[in-house]
Order: sequence, then C-alpha cells, then structure tokens
Amino acid sequence: MTDANLQPNKTPEPEAAPANDKDDAMSLNALVNEYERESQRVRLGDDGELVYEPKRKNAYDYEKPKRGLPEMDFDPRLAYSSVPMASDTNEKNLSALAFAMPLLMVLLGTLTAGFGIPVMLLITLVIYLSNKDRSEFVRHNVSEALKSQLIGTLGWIGVLVALPIIGTVLSVLLAITLIGVLLIPFLWLAIVAGMVASIAMPIWMVVFGAVGAYQSLQGKVYNYPVPNFVTQGRWRRFRAGNVRINI
Repeated sequence: MTDANLQPNKTPEPEAAPANDKDDAMSLNALVNEYERESQRVRLGDDGELVYEPKRKNAYDYEKPKRGLPEMDFDPRLAYSSVPMASDTNEKNLSALAFAMPLLMVLLGTLTAGFGIPVMLLITLVIYLSNKDRSEFVRHNVSEALKSQLIGTLGWIGVLVALPIIGTVLSVLLAITLIGVLLIPFLWLAIVAGMVASIAMPIWMVVFGAVGAYQSLQGKVYNYPVPNFVTQGRWRRFRAGNVRINI
C-alpha cells in the first residue's frame, strides 16, 4: 500500500471568484446615492431631472427674511399721492397766490409794524374757505400754505414774546443771586437764539412759499418739508418736498 493511499481524502477548496469591477462600481454608486439621500432633499425638477437641495440641519435652519424695505429705484416718499394735478389755470393761480402770501406778509408787516400780517392770514383763509370744494388740488395746496403761514406766524410771535421774558428772568437772577454770573452765557445765548429764530422764520416762509407758488403754477402738488406732527398732529417720516401726479 502506497503512501498516497494512506493519506485522507481532502475536499477541494472552492476557488475565489474573480473580482468584478462592475459590481464594485455599482456598490460605490449605491453608497453615494444613499449618502445623498441622507444629506440632501431630492425633488423632481421642471425638466424631469432629479434636483438635490441641501438638507436643513434642524427645524430652525432656514434663511431668515431680510428686514427693512426692499430695494427701490425711487424714493417711496415721492411715490404716491391721491391729489390730482390742476386742470385749469385758475386753480394754479389760486394755489400760487396762497403760497406767495408770506412775501406779501413780510412786506406789509414791515410797512405796518406787523399789523398787516393778520390781514394776509385772513386773505389766505378766505381763499381756502371759498375754494376748498373746487378741487382736490386747490384744497391741498391752499391748506398747506395756510398751515405753514399759521405755524410760522405764531412761532415768530412766540419767539418775540418769549425773548424779553427770558432776558428779564435771567437779568433778575443775575442781580439777586451769587450764581448770577454763571447765567451770563445763557443770557447771551438766549438773545442770539431768539434773534436768529426771528429772522429765520420769515425767510423760511418766503423761500418755501416761493417754491410752492412755482410748483403750483406748474400744476404740481406741493408739501412743505416739515415733520408730519407739525401739520397733522402725529409723528411720521419727513414729508416729501413735492409730488407730481399724472392721471
């Protein structure tokens, strides 16, 4: 008996299957697709293709809306008005006359030592009351002129009345108190501020009145550049300088 017959029979081991590059590529693609599905959201695009969108990390991970007004190519304060343009020459002339009253007020007030100013205010009031129902254009422009003249006149009178009172009070304190010397700069400051205000108010009325008269002759709606709380009793943004509306 030979040695070969004495050895036990061995089961042949199966041979390893050859590596298949195609299977490896498919497995890799499946792994990539699974990762994309986990990390991204997939939706069907308009062209039928799959569109991958970044997946949100949590429920609060979103693009917050930007605050403030959107970007515009125009000033929104000049964008809208419900007041139409003037339709005839008489409306333009009435509005221009109301805006031109401050110039007449200054001239007549200078010649009459201020006693002619109420007459000019009365003329503007008569123009408003007699023509307020004529058109929206006349009502708006004449009311703007009347309000500005009342505010400017009352403010000017208030400065002239308050200036002597403040000067008297400071002078008395200067004479009877030891710290009156410290009030001398405030006395001079009050005098200078009162003089500047008393000169600036008539100039403001004349300049913007002339602008309003010109805009009225052009058929435009005009608003004085003052805060709304002055003319309407509530605070908003500064009003537009002028608005032209085409209908």
